Amino acid sequence: MRESRVEEEFARFAEHAAGTFRPLPVDALPRRSRRGRLRVWLAGIVVAVLAAGGGVALRPAGPDEPEGFRVTERPVVLAGVTGPHQVRFADRRHGWVFFRNCGGGSPCVPWLGRTTDGGRTWQRVTVPEVRDDDPVSVWYLEALDARHVSLLLAGMQKASWTSADAGDTWIRQDEPTYEEAYADLALRSPDTDRFSVAGDRLVIDGVGDVGTVPVRTGMVVRDVVRLPDGALWAKLDMAQRADETLLVFSADGATWQDVRHASTLARLYPSPARDDVWYRPLTGADTPLELLLPPGRGGAAPTQPRDTDIDGSVVAVGRGRLLVASPRRGLYIWSPTGITLLPVPMGGAPRLKQLTDGSVQLYLPNDLEHPVAVGTADGAWIVYV
Repeated sequence: MRESRVEEEFARFAEHAAGTFRPLPVDALPRRSRRGRLRVWLAGIVVAVLAAGGGVALRPAGPDEPEGFRVTERPVVLAGVTGPHQVRFADRRHGWVFFRNCGGGSPCVPWLGRTTDGGRTWQRVTVPEVRDDDPVSVWYLEALDARHVSLLLAGMQKASWTSADAGDTWIRQDEPTYEEAYADLALRSPDTDRFSVAGDRLVIDGVGDVGTVPVRTGMVVRDVVRLPDGALWAKLDMAQRADETLLVFSADGATWQDVRHASTLARLYPSPARDDVWYRPLTGADTPLELLLPPGRGGAAPTQPRDTDIDGSVVAVGRGRLLVASPRRGLYIWSPTGITLLPVPMGGAPRLKQLTDGSVQLYLPNDLEHPVAVGTADGAWIVYV
């Protein structure tokens, strides 16, 4: 097994590095030293290949997995720092790592790092100044995009820090701002478009003014999803209590049509390309998702998953498919034709997050011990350990 692996790596290296590396011919070596020197060269070549690739391939695609699917393990190495750490990515290239160094009876020391090359290299980032009465164990690390990151520490004095310049400067917020901000965030749907309200207009980040606010008495706009043709889905919740949801649709951004009312919270799950938008009332763990069709548009009703098909964290990946992280089944793709398992390692109760470039992060919330994986439903996955 080992010799075949070495031969494969040597062949791959020779193919990609032809003309750049020319070892002495074996026949030019003394007979008694040929085998030993050749082994040294081959071992060195394997190390070089793995280092250049930034990780070790765990396994290729299986017969029932998407073509091109593979899993690679990549260690998180921050110079001079070891111990439990938490990794979060904003996209496949930009990520953050938080280390909490504890041991020997001394106080824990926090370290923060970031990567801009998918975790091949990591650089230290200045940790926010922590007061004597602040805890140093991380409660939550969140990467929003390439430059925005939030670090929340919890204890007797809860606080959060945010940076908009890749960690060069930090802004601290204490209670009650902390509580209000994250209570509001918990009500928002994952992966929907970032928006603001300017007067009576909706403004979506990166797009601009998209239409009028869908005003409903006693309700606030909580989520907005803009389709490729400019049409809009929006979800409204009761302003004073979070126990009622109204789903509305606009084909032109000017007039809005009520689509569905529920006496419970609900969430929207858009795919990265916004070709799919799924809807799910939060009445229980077994509530099925429904693929939304814009009102007035013809076509056969799509196949919907049964409540038993989706038993974990979920993101939409397009073409009528869902990616699900289940504590019982693991990671799998649901489609109208069935379920495809993706053997990406992750224990506990995993969660999925859609990243800004359309890839997906698989992680355990608030955990410093388990690895984090980043990939796509149809492609390569990197497991950060």
